[in-house]
Amino acid sequence: MATVSSQAARAPLILVLDIGTTWIRAGIRDGRARAVRDWDVRIASPTVLSDDGGVEKDPHQTISLVSSAIDQLLALIGEESRRIEAVGIATLASSLLGVDGASEPTTPIYLYADARPALQARALREELDEAAVHVRTGCRIHSSYHPARLRWLAAEHPVPFRRTRRWVSLPEFVQAALHGASPVSPSTASWSGLLNRASGDWDEEMLRALELARSALNPIGEEPLVGLKRAYAERWPSLAAVPWFPAWADGAASNVGAGCQSPGCTALSLGTSGALRVTTTFDTPQLPLGLWAYRVDSQRFLVGGAVNEGGVVIDWARRVLRLPASPFPADLEPPADTGPTVLPFFAGERSPGWHDGVRAVIAGLDLHSGPREILTSLMHSVALRFAEIEEDLEEAGLASGPIIANGGATRTPGWLQMMADALGRQVIRSGEVEATSRGIAVLVLEALGRGSEVPAAKLGSAYEPTPGRLDSYRSALARQRDLYSAIVGYVDRGAASQKAPGSGVVREARPE
Repeated sequence: MATVSSQAARAPLILVLDIGTTWIRAGIRDGRARAVRDWDVRIASPTVLSDDGGVEKDPHQTISLVSSAIDQLLALIGEESRRIEAVGIATLASSLLGVDGASEPTTPIYLYADARPALQARALREELDEAAVHVRTGCRIHSSYHPARLRWLAAEHPVPFRRTRRWVSLPEFVQAALHGASPVSPSTASWSGLLNRASGDWDEEMLRALELARSALNPIGEEPLVGLKRAYAERWPSLAAVPWFPAWADGAASNVGAGCQSPGCTALSLGTSGALRVTTTFDTPQLPLGLWAYRVDSQRFLVGGAVNEGGVVIDWARRVLRLPASPFPADLEPPADTGPTVLPFFAGERSPGWHDGVRAVIAGLDLHSGPREILTSLMHSVALRFAEIEEDLEEAGLASGPIIANGGATRTPGWLQMMADALGRQVIRSGEVEATSRGIAVLVLEALGRGSEVPAAKLGSAYEPTPGRLDSYRSALARQRDLYSAIVGYVDRGAASQKAPGSGVVREARPE
């Protein structure tokens, strides 16, 4: 990662906020998108999980934590905070909460992984033409998007639903708290399942299907906000008159930060979850059903697929199989014909099948199967999910150039080589440790007309496909598809009588 001292940092300095699932990061980037050394803060951001599939954040706690991160950063910088010329934000995507007429929350913040609207998603698929919805919005009908969540809220929480005057995302709520206004960027709006990708405005057909008035959603815009509410202007005088740009979705910022802000490069994100994404300057009318099409901004699209499984499968294996701290051999062998076949859907499926009800399956264990073999099979299974997305990108004509990998799980020994073997393409580790933060700075600099001054993103080690291994992964993918078909058929047969499980026990998930 390119860093620079505060003395050598070039203007303009940008305060970047990365509001994630488990952490809130605040830092300073300079006019070349380099991180200014020692000017960064990281604060844990708790997420509440419930046994019925709920994944929530507390709205007021989130505002408090964001404010605290800015407080701590400005305290580190001191008088140098007067050099800050803009603020850029990226947040986790597909979040939703309701607010009343006074902009007070009527609900918690629901995150994309909240699986409780699965039954409503299934009902919407039967009611609407999902293929037509996908063409218009770039999104499938799924529990992670707003249409199913709004139906679920109306059915399961009718009182707060009726009290709600406006439905907003996490960044819109933060912006309203700080500025009193909260336009939603095309990037954030595109992750909702409500944006028409041709017009760049809210999709009228989906609004009618949901009986949702346009006034219940914020206007879409990219113009920065200038001016803070009085309490915050007095608290942060150095930020009171600088532009604050409407938040980008973290996936868009990550692509840009890894250096994949234009066609000819594919970004592979491998953290707790994962994604394979391509930035394009044109729409993709014949979008395969397994992919989504979001927005980076009003001029660029982000096409790809996302999986709930990534480093989370390693965490599960370490916890349940009681693996040692470093259980990985130097070279992970390709899948064997007689080894276990895994569906790694511990948190349900997103791309490419988008099946809400499927859960993880490990098939083919025998008396010789041990923890290390199970772990390796889990890692193979995640690589195979990326291979499925890669096939869809090839079908769309978007699979070209190198694959740039970023995210914490890319440091897992052997996994990037496994990805290169499974995808049959060169994979290069990103040299940008905090790709999302860098991407925020690049996007702000582009908006300020300074994007040409930013050097190319740093790159790390390259992994070439191992000769002869692609066929092993293709055979393993065929076995995984057979298992998937059998399991999905079983789940669908019981769907009509399926009820949301769980006792309602709530626990709080904190970062380790």
